[in-house]
Amino acid sequence: MATGYLPPGWTEETLTSATPEQWDALTEEEYELVCQRKIQASLAVSAANKIVIEAEAAAQGITLPNFNLAGFVEVIRQEHLEEWGFIVIRATYEDDEEWTRFQAKWDEAIQDQLTPDHGEGIDEVKGTLNFEWIEDQEGLDGQSVDDIRGYYETWRSHARLPQGMDHALCLVVTRESLQSLLDGSTSTAHNYSNRQVAPFVLAVDTESDLEEGYNGHFKVAISALINELFPILAAQRLTPPELAPEGDGIWFSAY
Repeated sequence: MATGYLPPGWTEETLTSATPEQWDALTEEEYELVCQRKIQASLAVSAANKIVIEAEAAAQGITLPNFNLAGFVEVIRQEHLEEWGFIVIRATYEDDEEWTRFQAKWDEAIQDQLTPDHGEGIDEVKGTLNFEWIEDQEGLDGQSVDDIRGYYETWRSHARLPQGMDHALCLVVTRESLQSLLDGSTSTAHNYSNRQVAPFVLAVDTESDLEEGYNGHFKVAISALINELFPILAAQRLTPPELAPEGDGIWFSAY
């Protein structure tokens, strides 16, 4: 049972201030039990706050928004998006069998982000989610990021992209990112506290000017594509340079 659970050697103080090394030392079962405890505590606080807020709103005749709505669902509604998703470029062609396994794990990773625990309203929009894959071995295999950016810009100029897929960046599967998914977990609950080994895809900025300290591309955790990256891009809350993490780190969230 997760309620009150502490891993061996942990105290209540450790629970609130654990280091990345302490998180990484947990077994999968220990990590999941700690997460369940934190979730249960958070839900209890949220439920109590919700009761107070709803009572105050009712007393004033105010209709509250649905705070349980998944963030990306809210953006899809606000922007009236009929189709949404990402353009993904395949930039590695060494092994078609590996590519087939990669796509199967990709689908698992995406489906894991469309479960009810991410919020309400998901069933109404997941049928219009689309990943448009660009595959061109002759034009893309072994090309640099700059060459891939140029390829995409040319392709985009002739495409008729729906608003929900026409972003300021495209996603690129390199050899490194392909291997990261084949070797890693697709679950959004997996322990990637050091944020250096999570399965990722390369995000390539297709609109911003390159400048010192910003090379126009960065790694994005595949587990963060739907709930974190998409709503930011679709609502144009932040630009790619504002999203890019420092160094070679993997982007998980802007908040």
